[in-house]
Amino acid sequence: MPQTLNRFSPAVASMAAECPDMSALRLVLAGKDWSGAVERATHALRTPPCRTEPACLVRAFAVFVYAGQLTLADELAEPLRRTATDAPALADTIVLLNGRLAGRRGDLDGALDAYQKLGRSAADPTLRLLARGGGDRAGGPA
Repeated sequence: MPQTLNRFSPAVASMAAECPDMSALRLVLAGKDWSGAVERATHALRTPPCRTEPACLVRAFAVFVYAGQLTLADELAEPLRRTATDAPALADTIVLLNGRLAGRRGDLDGALDAYQKLGRSAADPTLRLLARGGGDRAGGPA
């Protein structure tokens, strides 16, 4: 996951090692313990400061998308659209994850639109690479 998720908030960066959403994201990206990752991300969303910290919300959203928990991802999708406005540093990451969510739902046009938007933006080069399909280690359940 792009470093913007760690750099966004110094408070979140300092607690990232023990933060349940960060450990959940690491599990998902490593392709390990999908249910444990979802459980940790769900716990993080109920725990201050994660439940209100934009970077934490994005990490939990990534866990849900990559773990195939589409209902949980949908519950965060709308709040994250608002977060993208309030936290421009995370906006491109949110676009990428919404593209992944659309693809998992079978909405290939929606996914392509999201990825093309990133390709035309000044997004972090890592995000543009992920949008093109490179570097995505979390295959997740089908």
